[in-house]
Amino acid sequence: MHVQDIRAAASAPPQPTGPSAFRLSLSQLRWLARLRQVARLAGPITVQMLSFTAMGLVDTLYVGWLGTGALAAVGFSAVASHFFHAYGSGMLAGVRIVVSQATGARQPAAGEAAARQGLLLSLAIGLPIMALALAAEPLLALFGASGEMLSLGGRWLGLRLLAAPFWFGTLALGGWFQGRGDTATPMRATLLANGLNILLDPLFIFGWGPWPALGIRGAALATVIGFAAGFLYLALRARAGLAGGRWLEPAALRRVLHLGNPSGVRALFEVGAWLAFSAMLAGVGEAAMAAHLVVIRVMSVSFLPGHAIGEAAGVLVGQAVGAGQERHARTAWTAAYALGLVVMGSFALAFLALPRLPLLPFGLSPEVMGVALELMFVAAIIQVFDAGAMVGLSALNGAGDTRFAMVLAVGSSWVIKLPLGYLLTVHLGWGAAGAWWALTAEVVVLFFATLARLRGRAWLQGG
Repeated sequence: MHVQDIRAAASAPPQPTGPSAFRLSLSQLRWLARLRQVARLAGPITVQMLSFTAMGLVDTLYVGWLGTGALAAVGFSAVASHFFHAYGSGMLAGVRIVVSQATGARQPAAGEAAARQGLLLSLAIGLPIMALALAAEPLLALFGASGEMLSLGGRWLGLRLLAAPFWFGTLALGGWFQGRGDTATPMRATLLANGLNILLDPLFIFGWGPWPALGIRGAALATVIGFAAGFLYLALRARAGLAGGRWLEPAALRRVLHLGNPSGVRALFEVGAWLAFSAMLAGVGEAAMAAHLVVIRVMSVSFLPGHAIGEAAGVLVGQAVGAGQERHARTAWTAAYALGLVVMGSFALAFLALPRLPLLPFGLSPEVMGVALELMFVAAIIQVFDAGAMVGLSALNGAGDTRFAMVLAVGSSWVIKLPLGYLLTVHLGWGAAGAWWALTAEVVVLFFATLARLRGRAWLQGG
C-alpha cells in the first residue's frame, strides 16, 4: 500500500459489523457478474465438446465389432487425419478473436467480414485436404502404417478427408457465433452432426435391408454426412447476418490471418510434439502405452470443462479489449481462472481420493493397473496447473497475443516436455511416470509464464 492509502485507512470510520458488513463492493459485484458470464458461455461449449467425446466413443465401439485390425487402423488413421487438420483448425480461431473484438468495439460489420473471410479460408484449406483423399494409402505409409493397418486405414481416411471443407466451415461460422457471445448455436450444430453420425454408424457399417454393409468406410461416411449437416445448420442460421457484404475483403482477410496464423502453427507443432511423446511411450512397453492411453481418456472428461471455461474467457477478453476496457479483460481472466480451478481442482481431489474408480470400466490387467495408478497421481497434480495454463493461453489469444502464446506453447512442448521426458523415461528408467512428470513440468511452465504475461500490460496490445 502507498503511504496515502495507509493514512486513509487509519482515518476511516469503523466498519459495520452487522448484516451490512456482508455487502459486496462494486468491484466484487462486477467480478461475480463476469463469473456468471464465463459459466453461461462455457456451459454450451462443454456440452459441445462432450458431444465430440461421445461421438468418438460410439465410433470406437462400432468399429471395434469389425475386429482388432479395423480398430487399430481407424485409431492410427485418426492421428494422421488430426495432423492434416491441425493447422487449419488452429488458424480459423482467428475468426473468433476478430469477431469478439469487433463485438466489443460495437463494429458488427467487421465481425461479419471476418466470418466471410473464414469461409473463404475454409475452402482454400479444405479443398486441398479433400484432394489428399486420392492418396490416402501412400500418406499413411509415410506415417509408418503397413499391412492391414495400411489397407483398412486407407479406406477410412480416403472418405474421412472429404469432410475437411465442412469441418473448417463449421469452425469459421462457429467462431462468428461464439465471438458474438452465442455459444448455444454452435453447440446445437455439433449435437446435430454427432447425433446423425451416431444414428448412421450402424446402418453404414453393418448394412440394413437393401443398404449394403460398408464396413470401415461406413464409419467415415457417417462422419462426413454428420459434419456436412452441422455446417448446413450453421450456414442457414448465419445466412441473414452474413449476406449483403463483399466476400473478399483483403483488410479483413489479413486481420484474420495475422491473428490466426500463430494459432495454426502452434496447433501443428503441438500435434507433432504429442506424436513424438506417444512414440516415446510406445518404446517403453505395452503396459506403459496402455496405461497412458487409458488415463488420457479419463483426463479428457476433466479437461473438457476446463477447456470450455478457457474458451469462454477468450471470448470475454476479446470483447473487453475491443471495447477498450482493460479492467474488464483482467476481470474476465481472473473469474475464469477461479472457476476453472474449482472445477479441475475438484477432479484432482477425486483422482487422489478414488484413483482406481475411473479405471475399473477398462478391465485393466494388474500390470497396467499399477502403472495407471501412478499416472493418476501425476494427473491430479497436472489438473491444478492446467486450469491456469488453459485459461491463461485462451485469454492471451482472445486479446490477440497469439504470437506469444504460440512461442510459449511450442517452446514448452519441444524444449521441456520432450527432452525431459526422454531423460526421465529412457535414460533414468522412470517409465511412463517419467514421461508424465515431464508433461507436468511443461504445464507448470505454461502456468507461470502465462501468469507473468497476464500480470503485465503487453498482452493487451498483442493484436
